[in-house]
Formats: sequence, C-alpha cells, structure tokens
Amino acid sequence: MVYRVLEYDTGPAGYPGMQAFINEKAAEGYALLQAVLRNTYHWVLFFSAVSETQMSSKREQRRR
Repeated sequence: MVYRVLEYDTGPAGYPGMQAFINEKAAEGYALLQAVLRNTYHWVLFFSAVSETQMSSKREQRRR
C-alpha cells in the first residue's frame, strides 16, 4: 500500500481550509488515515492511496 505524509498549517483560516486540502487529496486518489496535531495550527496528515476499484465504489455510493 502507498502512503503519503504531509504537513499542513491551518493558520487563521482553520479547519475549512484543511477540509478543502483533504478533499483535494481525495480527488487525487488518497484517503485520510489520521491527522496528528503537532502544535497550534500545525498538523501532520497521513494518507493512503486508494485503488481505482475503491474510488469507483465510493462514487457509486454517493450517487445513491
């Protein structure tokens, strides 16, 4: 399985900006596994690559 670890600074924008970032990574084929708060505004996000089969299954579920 392929993993990605990315640092993210929410800054004053807060969680809406982080949610947009997570959604962007989801569109690239990565699912958020864990978010770890390092200090104020600073997060480390752990993602795993989602297979094409899993992505199409999730799209189908959203349509229902």
